[in-house]
Amino acid sequence: MAFVQLDDLAKGGVLNLKAGIFDADIPYLASSRSTTLHDYLAPVTFDAAGMELNGASSGWTYALGLINSERTAGKPDAKTLNNLENVYARL
Repeated sequence: MAFVQLDDLAKGGVLNLKAGIFDADIPYLASSRSTTLHDYLAPVTFDAAGMELNGASSGWTYALGLINSERTAGKPDAKTLNNLENVYARL
């Protein structure tokens, strides 16, 4: 993992920007978002390379990301390979 996170783009942690290579959490399955007192036996995250807006307010957390699809072939008739196209969101 190698990423940069710019915190507090909006006051109080409401808006942060993360960019680079990082583990994107899946709510209720990732260790960082555990809902139990014990660690999960098989925590789940997925590898992400791209950018994510995230934040927290009034007990709610959110993330919205745009990440690399890891395609190795371009779309038909494309002159370049743009694989920054997968989107995810969590609330």
